[in-house]
Parts: sequence; C-alpha cells; structure tokens
Amino acid sequence: MGGLCLTLTLWPTTAHADCGMVEAEQMLTAFPDDVDSQLGMGEALACEGRCVDAWSRLTVAVEAGANPQNMRYAEQCLTRTMASQSCEDRVDTARRFTIAEPDLALAHTTLADAMRCQGGCTEVLPTLARAVELGAPAEVLTGAALSCIYALLAQGPRTQAIAEIEIAMVHLPKATGLHGSLITALS
Repeated sequence: MGGLCLTLTLWPTTAHADCGMVEAEQMLTAFPDDVDSQLGMGEALACEGRCVDAWSRLTVAVEAGANPQNMRYAEQCLTRTMASQSCEDRVDTARRFTIAEPDLALAHTTLADAMRCQGGCTEVLPTLARAVELGAPAEVLTGAALSCIYALLAQGPRTQAIAEIEIAMVHLPKATGLHGSLITALS
C-alpha cells in the first residue's frame, strides 16, 4: 500500500497539478483504518495546499503507527503557505490551525507569528504564553514580547507599551529585558 505515497507529486507547479487526491480518496474509502491510506490522504492534502487538513490527517496516521517524520509534509505545506499569503490570510490559516489543533504548541506559535505580521501585539503574548504552556521554549515568548514592546515604544503611546510589558511580565517575571523595557517606557 505504500506505493500511493511514493507516487504523489508533493509540490504542484500549477493549479491543475495532480496531487493524487482521487487515488488517496479511493484508498481511504477502501481501507479507512489503514495507516498508508491515512498517510496518502495527508500527503495529497498537503500537496493541494490544504495544510490544516493535512496536519490533522497525518496526525491520525502517526498515531496509528506511521513514522512521525511524515509530519514534514504538513510542516512544509504550512511553511510554504504562510510565506506566500498576505498577513490577513496568514492569520486566518493560523486560526484554523489552532482551532483544529488546540493542544499543539506549533499551532499557537504559528498564530502568534501571523498576528505579528499584522502588527498586533495585544493577542501575540497570550497566544505565545499558551504555546509555552504546551511545551514551546520560553525563549519564543521573550523574543516576541521584546520585539512587540520595542515596536510599540518606537511608535507612540507609551501606555500601550506599558500594558504589553505588564502582560509579558505576568508570563515572564524573570525576564530582565522586560524590566529594562518598563523602565524605558516609564521614563
């Protein structure tokens, strides 16, 4: 059954490229509990740029025994898709990813990155705090908090920067950079 996965064209060059979706659907219909059927569908979805659906399907395949390395198809799809979208579309895609995978740190860091693209800091810090709770390294929160705060300090109203610093300090009480930023904002 692994032959289907090997015949897929993973990165179509045209809108009409064959991603093997028909074959993947047939395999999944015929063998719904088969790991290779799940894997083939996940790869086909990634090929078509349906990254959130691909992630969910590949997660099912990995949970059923497929090699976790197969998640790379969904990861590459997300990377490629997010890089090619407008900021607004990135946020939309990332929100769908977070809804589909609420307990996945990567979904929350993806959403935070997309929100930063739009220039929003207010939602970024709580989103990254959730990612850290789910296992992302604390450094993602520190870096994002500082970059948002520095941008706010450069733009204008210090009251907004101070509010963001206070939010960040709740999540990162030992982050010395935040304390320095607070001193700068208050001076």
